Amino acid sequence: MLQFRMQYGWLWAWACTLGTATAGELDHRLAVQHALWSARTEMHKGYLLFFSDMYVQKENGSFTLSSGQTFMSVPAWTYSHYDPSVAHSMQAFYSSAQFRYRWVLNYVSPSSHWLLSIGHDNGVQTPKLDISPAVFFGMAKAVDLHKNHYLQLSWGQWFGGKVTQRPCWDVYDRAYWCPQLTAWSDRPGLALPSLQYYELKYQWVFD
Repeated sequence: MLQFRMQYGWLWAWACTLGTATAGELDHRLAVQHALWSARTEMHKGYLLFFSDMYVQKENGSFTLSSGQTFMSVPAWTYSHYDPSVAHSMQAFYSSAQFRYRWVLNYVSPSSHWLLSIGHDNGVQTPKLDISPAVFFGMAKAVDLHKNHYLQLSWGQWFGGKVTQRPCWDVYDRAYWCPQLTAWSDRPGLALPSLQYYELKYQWVFD
């Protein structure tokens, strides 16, 4: 992904991002960039701690990866793919009794222009779907190349967050996929990449 944008006044920036970063992580990366920019310009002269992500909610039919990317939404009622007259409530199958929380905490050292990130997602447990706990690690470094010319290197990745599904069963002990009442073997595949990104930014600030 290549980006050209104006930000923080007269600033020209070129960025190259590699990996599986999603829109949900854009806020985190922008917060990291802003924190390093503030540290470099001495807007923050002391050490700085801040959250770039804070999520607390009971999952109820709508599920996200640890990165915040939505991968499944189950309606309250579902109807058979083979016979629309057959309906069943999904609320008991895809509702969590406990809160899910996710956070990413960042630490900035203004003197060294280093930023370190750590995060945690406690996951989800429902009768038919689980998301295992995950942790996030990241770091970023701002480098002064010349007067008004800077490089910023950053990396971040979630580890864990495995998604496990379990089938429903009919009276004949046949497994089927609950959200559409179809055969378990015919359930759609889920593309669930773990989030990771590597980013290099060049900044040229005009006085």
